[in-house]
Amino acid sequence: MAIRLEYDNPSQEEVGSTSEQVGSTFEQDFTDEFTTDTIFQSREELIQWARHIGQNLGFIVIILRSEIGGPGKRHKLLMTCECSGNYRSLKNSTKLTGSKKCNCPFQLKGIKLETDDDWMIRVLSGIHNHSIAVYMEGHSFAGRLSTEENNIMIDMSTNLVKARNILSTLKSKDPENVSTIKTIYNARQKYRVAEKVGKSQMRQLLHKLSEHEYIYFYRANDETNELQDLFFPHPRSLDILPAFPFVLLMDSTYKTNRFRMPLFEIVGVTSTEKTFSVAFVLLQSENEDNYTWALSCLRSMIDQCLLPRVILTDRELALMKAIACVFPEATALLCR
Repeated sequence: MAIRLEYDNPSQEEVGSTSEQVGSTFEQDFTDEFTTDTIFQSREELIQWARHIGQNLGFIVIILRSEIGGPGKRHKLLMTCECSGNYRSLKNSTKLTGSKKCNCPFQLKGIKLETDDDWMIRVLSGIHNHSIAVYMEGHSFAGRLSTEENNIMIDMSTNLVKARNILSTLKSKDPENVSTIKTIYNARQKYRVAEKVGKSQMRQLLHKLSEHEYIYFYRANDETNELQDLFFPHPRSLDILPAFPFVLLMDSTYKTNRFRMPLFEIVGVTSTEKTFSVAFVLLQSENEDNYTWALSCLRSMIDQCLLPRVILTDRELALMKAIACVFPEATALLCR
């Protein structure tokens, strides 16, 4: 498929006076920049070329309308500047905002020829209104991640790399990258949503635990089938625990998830006074029954001869009672 570009220079009457329409904007004719004898092999290749030229000139070329011709009609493609159209001011309670529109008349028209799959592109207007900065940093369209950049983002996110470090890596690989930290957050959230593929939050969590080889136990409400408690140690932690089973630290943290389930963490101490995570437990509530179930899961994974000798907690009465029930031989110490 070959695509040919042809141009039609518009008259001033067709373009109109931009200064009368938007006041502070100024016009520049980019017809020469979009004039080329290059033969494009596909519609997509032509679109990418036009967008690349536009971005180098400081504006974004978008598809305004694309029509698939019916019997006796040709395929049509209309491309324009993203600032085409009428400006609209938007008022809210805190500030005055508005759209990016500034009545920019720039337009390219693509028409599919009758023979083969050839296309012809005609410049309806090469005039562009400058009403925004040429600098493209943070632009919603120009800052989009390419397929390669998106793959790098996914790989680094999987390895728990922070968003700011991902952005720094992308900019070091491509000095012309104009993405922002918000771009990374949005792309990462989009990937996470797509990864779920209709799974619920709980099914996704259990899938991830299995994927990363965690051992987990859970119990649910018999009537509502809602999760009550979830116990999940990593196999490597259970390999370290038999070497240092003497002292355990236990405590709950709050506001760790939107379901308001406290995260109960069990931590061990090595002979060099370093700590390591033994297990994590999501609790429905901090009642004695919940703590007893979690500690029973822990005890079932420890040999009888390697039970902890000292357990350090804060003054959580329900936890202290559960420890006395499950580990009666251990000495309970309070953290002051």
